[in-house]
Amino acid sequence: MRFIRTGLLTLWVLVVAVAAHAIEWQRGDVLVGIGNGQYQVYRFTTNGEISSYNLIETITDGSGTASGEHGSGGNGFTAGCAFDSTSHLYTTNFSNTKVYRFSIPDPHTVSQTIDTNATAPGGHSESIVFDGSGNFYVGNADYHPNEGQAVVLKYSPAGSLLSTFTVATEDRGSDWTELSPDGNTLYYTSEGTHIKVFDLVHSTQLSDIPSGEGSLPGSNAYEFRLLPQTIGGGFLVADTEQLIRVDAQGNVVQHYGISTEESTWFAVNLDSNLDPDQNPTSFWAAAFGTGNLYKFNIVTGAIEAGPIATGAIGGGDNTSSVGGICVNGAAGAAQSQPFVQTITLTPTNNTATVFNDNGSNSWQTTLNGLTQTAHVTIAFNEIPQSAGNSDLPGYGACELASSDGTKCVVHQISVDTPAFSSIDFYHHWNFKPNHPINPRMIKNGTSDITTAVFLDPGTKGHTNTPSTYVDNEGPTPSASSCGGFIVPPNGLTWEAESPLTFVFRAAANSSKCGRGPFLTNLSPVISLAHVDPSGTVTPVTLSSTSFKVLFGFWYYILPTKNLQPGTYVVTVLDQSNHIASFSETIKIVPED
Repeated sequence: MRFIRTGLLTLWVLVVAVAAHAIEWQRGDVLVGIGNGQYQVYRFTTNGEISSYNLIETITDGSGTASGEHGSGGNGFTAGCAFDSTSHLYTTNFSNTKVYRFSIPDPHTVSQTIDTNATAPGGHSESIVFDGSGNFYVGNADYHPNEGQAVVLKYSPAGSLLSTFTVATEDRGSDWTELSPDGNTLYYTSEGTHIKVFDLVHSTQLSDIPSGEGSLPGSNAYEFRLLPQTIGGGFLVADTEQLIRVDAQGNVVQHYGISTEESTWFAVNLDSNLDPDQNPTSFWAAAFGTGNLYKFNIVTGAIEAGPIATGAIGGGDNTSSVGGICVNGAAGAAQSQPFVQTITLTPTNNTATVFNDNGSNSWQTTLNGLTQTAHVTIAFNEIPQSAGNSDLPGYGACELASSDGTKCVVHQISVDTPAFSSIDFYHHWNFKPNHPINPRMIKNGTSDITTAVFLDPGTKGHTNTPSTYVDNEGPTPSASSCGGFIVPPNGLTWEAESPLTFVFRAAANSSKCGRGPFLTNLSPVISLAHVDPSGTVTPVTLSSTSFKVLFGFWYYILPTKNLQPGTYVVTVLDQSNHIASFSETIKIVPED
């Protein structure tokens, strides 16, 4: 960082913080690094006739004594961040040379630390960008294994180091990175006056942008983003004194923020807003010296939001300074691009359906108890199965398979109002796929709502209560679950404190349940969810989700002493897809 931090004008606007409560991140939420191991989260909200972006929470990365929404003790300059294709947040800590992966469910604690310092000691990891397979690349401002060279690190979706690319530098390292749509070309800035280019396939340095004697107009180029060819291509660049758009050759074609008096543009990223042709319409930028955050229209240059005062004003050690920006739902150039639709629901018309996947499947949303107009955004995406992941034990790499069984289907649902009591989803394939469909559903990328997805009314009848999504469009199972649970009976009332044993077995379809032969080579897992009186289904974390097998029977012992009284849905899911999933309800009551 080379900013001079004196004599700068600070512009302030009122930022209203929402009272602390469980926050589910939604599409369009804007995250900005503010230093001290923290990121602020902003959301567009409406209060009467006033609409604005408001601070809804501040999260702490793994440098703290506690991480997440109520984290504490964080340290270090927080730089770049990005969301993978399943809405998991990844952040970089420049000072500590680490990458942190956050869990989606509130309070968004850190679930994994990727120690980039182990490969690039003192490298000051600054940026992160995803390719189409869920791999991610980390740019490092420092660590020069050879004079004039730096490293970019490539990791698998699981966080394992795959490759180390040695790239040329300009004034520093491989600070801010971007990938071409095919994932074969790495673009990066090195705090100089060019966008540098590297061929990842052949490990070859390519010509700078601009090439030859040309250069970008600012003193230091920092965060930047590649624009899609459908809107003309080129790059948005935070170029210190200037915030600019350049074409593919590096020629300046547009200036932004001229009226803001900002002179230390540092961070920039695309917003999740899309036009009817699915093109981005706006972007975010932040200035290091003032800590101000803005939203600009890409075409007109108009300021659509801001200045928003983050309070992160550049300090001598940079640890309390504004860092990178990322937006939930704004896929990087190399990631699979979601198809986004918005439906409007009202108290008298609270159900609507959209069609995805070339019209082969539909997605119906109902907001129960809706008291005001709501706008529901549904982002449909198909991603490689290697890129799919879940925070829920036993759910494997893919929450819902595509119709051909080769990819993961991801639906991200965002609702712009809390004025409803519960939400129902109904997913239906319009043709019968030839491959297994893994029946897992995630609401807002956050909650397991498998037990809240209704059965297909076309063949099995619509249920009026939450039920397991036993997908009738899947292939015929190769085994039978023999009627589901053998014990306990459905609807059992059970006293807390006493463990409850569940038993089921599976036989080949050509066999009889009473005689077998019984299969023991399946991979079943169990899930538990609490159903409150309003019908809202809340997942319950279990210490173990695996069954034990004995004499052809599967056994699971559920500890109940920590379960609050109420109704629960217990579901068995077979990860190998040999048997259809099934569930039953139990009622937990206090011990006499």
